[in-house]
Amino acid sequence: MKKKILVITLILVIIFSSPFVYVEVGKRKLYKRTFNHLTTVREYEKSEFKIENPRHSFLNRILSYPEWGIDVVFKDEPTRVYMYTYDPNENNIIQYGGVNGKHFEAD
Repeated sequence: MKKKILVITLILVIIFSSPFVYVEVGKRKLYKRTFNHLTTVREYEKSEFKIENPRHSFLNRILSYPEWGIDVVFKDEPTRVYMYTYDPNENNIIQYGGVNGKHFEAD
């Protein structure tokens, strides 16, 4: 009987903790992908920008909005926030909002 309760408890812990693990791992991946996009594709130096606020929304996924989002602030435009997301269809990072400033990606 105790073994059965232990197994059920373990299964419930795994089920309820998996969304939290998914989000935390996803945030780290998004941060790395965004950093690589900015340094390799866009050829910015690490000191030129700051990546902030990686976030996830299950509701956005249901509503067909970007599931992941992250903010980037460039040192030469400290009051402007550029928003990036991961596009799973293209398997890359894209800029999807923010402001029309020096670092706006039109392509």
